[in-house]
Amino acid sequence: MLFKREIIAILLFLLMTSILHAKSAEEWNREGLNLAEQGKYEESLACYDKALEINNKYTESWYNRGNAMANLVNFHEAIKSYDKAIEIDQNFSPAWNNKGGALVCLGKYEEAVICYDKVLSLDPGQADALNNKGGCLLILEKYEEGINCFNMVIELDSTRVDAWNNKAYALNKLGKFQEALNTTDKILEFASDNSDTWNTRGWALYELDKKDEGMKCFEKSLELDPKNSYAWNNRGWIFHLQGNYEEAIKCYDKALENDPNYEQAKINKEKTLEKMKGQK
Repeated sequence: MLFKREIIAILLFLLMTSILHAKSAEEWNREGLNLAEQGKYEESLACYDKALEINNKYTESWYNRGNAMANLVNFHEAIKSYDKAIEIDQNFSPAWNNKGGALVCLGKYEEAVICYDKVLSLDPGQADALNNKGGCLLILEKYEEGINCFNMVIELDSTRVDAWNNKAYALNKLGKFQEALNTTDKILEFASDNSDTWNTRGWALYELDKKDEGMKCFEKSLELDPKNSYAWNNRGWIFHLQGNYEEAIKCYDKALENDPNYEQAKINKEKTLEKMKGQK
């Protein structure tokens, strides 16, 4: 009997020890975050799933799971996880914001705007959501509305280069080239090494019939970032206009080398090739 009692006591002790050392949902969540910081997203997912097995209403784990899925380029699954977080807490702003980002990656810009609007209803001063909303509006060709968003971002942070650049881009699209040029002047006062700014400035100068100055800007843009496909394309188009078709083709090829899906570079290359055929 004593032998049996000892065995039972040992089993009870082991059972209690395993219970005491079992990880909580919070601990699994933290472990997932640590793995995510190391770029181990698959492993982090397993941790979030463990946390959610313990507590299926754990908002942060659903949110973190969505982030891991997004980092694994599985945006549909990411959205499902963000939706679970939002279902639990309608006012969980980070899930709304990152759901917007996942929708952008899927090309669903109007749906993304709805998400950013929700973020802004919860926190009107959320600069990232404002800038992201403005970026979606640019793609939707709602340039004036986009500029309104970028102006609000700039009011919150006057050194926010991406908002200034987006505003200059929108002004160019609206044909307000002098305003776009003036905007790039302001950016260069505090960010003279920004490749996109020099590219946007070159575009404005080109449209203002200052092609040589524009070309110098594109060259400066590429000096700062040799992989700037937009600057390569714009430089190529100026060569096209000058009748220097071989150099133009080289520029388009560089643009497409860095971004194989860049449609405007493909279109411009075709136009230049047609001109070259006409010369033969």
